[in-house]
Parts: sequence; C-alpha cells; structure tokens
Amino acid sequence: MDSARPGDLVLHYANGAIRGFSVVIAPTRAKHRPYDGGTWNNEGRVLDVDYAPMDVPIALNQVPLAARLREPKPHAAFTRAGRVNQGYFYPLTFELAQATLKSAGVEVRVDETEEQTLLFNGSSDRLGIARFRVEQPALRRRLLAGRSEAPCGLCGDTLPVEYLVAAHIKRRADCTERERADPDLVMLACLFGCDASFELGHVRVKDNGSMTLHGPALVSGRLARLEGQPASAFTLRNRRYFNAHRSTHASIAAGASGHPR
Repeated sequence: MDSARPGDLVLHYANGAIRGFSVVIAPTRAKHRPYDGGTWNNEGRVLDVDYAPMDVPIALNQVPLAARLREPKPHAAFTRAGRVNQGYFYPLTFELAQATLKSAGVEVRVDETEEQTLLFNGSSDRLGIARFRVEQPALRRRLLAGRSEAPCGLCGDTLPVEYLVAAHIKRRADCTERERADPDLVMLACLFGCDASFELGHVRVKDNGSMTLHGPALVSGRLARLEGQPASAFTLRNRRYFNAHRSTHASIAAGASGHPR
C-alpha cells in the first residue's frame, strides 16, 4: 500500500465483484484504528482516495481470464487459476485495469497531462469525460472540516455539502504546483448560480472584498443581490487569487470587445 502514489487508479473488490474505483489523492500515512480492533493491531496505515461506486458491479467472470492469468506472480491479485487471492491490497497491471473497466463502459486513457482521464460510455461520448484532479478532493475536505453544511463563499448562504463544490479562485490552468496545493486557492461555492457565474467571470471580487457583477449576472434575480456585497470567502490571504481571477476575466472581456489586451 505504501507504493501507491497520487494519481494511481485503484479497483475496489468485495463479495465477488468490483464495486467501484478510485484515484489516490495522497501518499499513505500512519493512523490509529478508528474502532476497537479486538486482537488486531490498532496502529496501521491509511490511503486517501477519491472513490466512485459502480452503478452495476463488475462480476469476476467479466474480468477477462487471460488478463487475470497474465498478472505477474507472486504477489498478484489472482491465483494461477485466475481466482481472487485473499488479501487487502495488490498491484495491478494497467492492462487488467483497462480491460476490467471497459466492460462497464469506462475507458481509462493515460496521456502526458497530469490528469487521469476516464471516458464513460466510450471514447466517442465527449460529454462523458470526467477528469480527476488529484488535489481537489483533499482541498474540499479541508474546506468542509467535517461539516455537513457550510456557507457558500460568495452568496454566504449555508447549504448542505451536496450543494457545494470546491471552486478555484484563480484559474487552475494559470496556477503553479505550489498554488494548486494551497488551501487558500479554493473556496466553497454553491450550485445555485455562484459556482458557474464565478467561473465565467460574471461575478468578480474587488480588492476590498466586495462583489461586482457582469453580463447575465446583472439581471439574474438570485445573483443581482450580490452586487456590492462582501464575498464571504474573501480574506487577506486569498486576495491575490481573487485579483488574478478579476484580471483574467477583465482581459478576456477586453479581447472579446476588440480592445487591446
């Protein structure tokens, strides 16, 4: 398990079927068992992953036997007969993972970018592309801090966590690696217009923390009330990221209007 690295793909098997997959988001770390282990050792290791359950589990007989038999021995997930070895965590070849998920309509494609790409329903279904950004689940958990509800970083409305996302303040593509791991880079934004409007640059935050609206947000009933109001996520620590966001979208708007950038 200590060999797992951020970005690695993990398949989760239980009771005769693969029931989900995940992407590793952080190296292993020591952790005390959260419940009484009886005669088991209470000191162990934990691996943080971003987990996605299968709508329909993949039965073992759907995993190609030839791929199972080709897994390097020893210490393989499968026996020489292709049955599942009893154990907790085994290395898998990319070939087996790819063949397994393909039977569920999930294509794993590895390219030269930093992001793992999963294509649902085949590579021709462009609407089904889901990219795993390995740092985002950890940042979102840090923002929520175990809460079941929290305020949106823009409108300030307190909402259940299901309606909140970890939104990058400065555009992620413009960030350095150090900035991408900075908890001040992200804020919680609600799905009721704030997240999309901020990403599009229709809601921007000025240097004093107050919000200014542009485009459709000006006439939106829900968003119009944000004009001139303080953004609840704004702090002196993240002001530079809000400034970068505002500058980026001001340049985009100027370019669209034909003004020099």
